[in-house]
Formats: sequence, C-alpha cells, structure tokens
Amino acid sequence: MTIYPFTLHIGPLALTGYGIMMMVAFLMAGWAMQLELRRRRLDEEYAADIVIAAVIGGLVGAKIWYVLISGQWGALLSRGGLVWYGGFFGGVAAVLLNGWRKRVPLAFTCELTAPALALGYALGRVGCFLVNDDYGLPSTMPWAMKFPQGLPPSSVGELMRAGATFPAGTDPGMIVAVHPTQLYETAIMLVAFARAGSSVRTSCGRESSGFSWSPCGPRTTGSSGRSRSRKRPAWHWSSSASR
Repeated sequence: MTIYPFTLHIGPLALTGYGIMMMVAFLMAGWAMQLELRRRRLDEEYAADIVIAAVIGGLVGAKIWYVLISGQWGALLSRGGLVWYGGFFGGVAAVLLNGWRKRVPLAFTCELTAPALALGYALGRVGCFLVNDDYGLPSTMPWAMKFPQGLPPSSVGELMRAGATFPAGTDPGMIVAVHPTQLYETAIMLVAFARAGSSVRTSCGRESSGFSWSPCGPRTTGSSGRSRSRKRPAWHWSSSASR
C-alpha cells in the first residue's frame, strides 16, 4: 500500500493533514473535558481555559525547544521548527499555571485532563500519518505502507540512517514498506482514553488529608443540613468534618 501526504487546498491556502488534525485534536480534547464537567454539573468554561492555555503554551514550548537544540534563532518567527517534547512540556506548564491562577486544585486539573490528553494525542498521531511522518522500520506485514513523499521518504537510504539494515547493494533510493507506527499509537491511545475516562467517572468523593475532594456532584450542605444544588465552579473543597 502506497500513501501520499494529504493537503487541503482552499484558494491560495494550503492546509496540511497535520495542521487539520492538530486543530481537531485540541477541539475534541476540549469537548471531552466539557462533557465531563457538564456530567459533574460544574463550570464548563474551565475546559476552554485549558485548551487555550495548552495551545499557547504548546506552540511557545515547541518553538523554544527547537531553537535551543538547533541554534536557529531566526526560526522563532518561521512557520516550521516545532518539537513535540517542547510542545508537551510547554502545554503542561501553561495548563497548570492557569489552574494555579484560578486556584484550582492540581489533582482536579490532572484528573480532568488525563483522558483528554490521550484523545488529543491519538488524533495528533493521525496528523503525523497524513503528512507521512514518524513511521516505523521496514515490514513485510500485510498492512505495511510505503511513503514515497514522506518526511522523509521511506527509502532504503533514509531507513539505513535510522538504523535499519538491508542486503549489500540495495538501491538507496528504493521505497520500501514500513510499519505505520502512527496508527499503532492512535489505537493504543484511544484505548488509554477509554480506560482513563472510565477511571475518572468512578473516582468521585475521594478522601485526602482530612478533606473530601468532591468535584463530581452539585452538593453543598447548609447549616440546616439540607442539600442545595447549584452550578459550582470547576472545583470544590469541603471539610470531611461537615459531613
């Protein structure tokens, strides 16, 4: 099977599959967090705050990391030159900083974002597949794929530079089939998303250090002991002694 990069042309604008899937990944991750906050009857706007912080922090971190390892300071204002590790750490830092600014407990932010992070990563790897990047080593499996216009092409020469071995005399320019590891990771992370989401839904009302962290239900108790329901912010702490 031979795969070519996907590009969507809208007039003079060319959108790569990676760019499209990055946008989809952020939107779907935000949607997943919004649904969880809605299920708990909490403030859904916190999901948008997280996405905005992740986008800004991720782009800044990815660009700074690239500049630091490449020394190309001019890349700060270029379209390319992004490193995944920098984007991850920059996005995490920005999300946690935003939570700290809003005085949201760290544990709540981590619990809310864990399933969404897995979903976003799964969709982002589809973007890597659509631009024919980050494939694996040579394979003879039925689902192995060739990327003649990949980043870089799945040629013998490029794969040898990555550590693959071929018989002596093999044409360095020959395109060979490789493992679509992008899709493997997508499948794995979708399973992780499902499992993490299930764990979050069963983690309500945990006891911690003499306090009950109860982000799951709209429960507040007044002096009369009556339960009152109201829409709360995205976090809530109550002393276990008041139960």
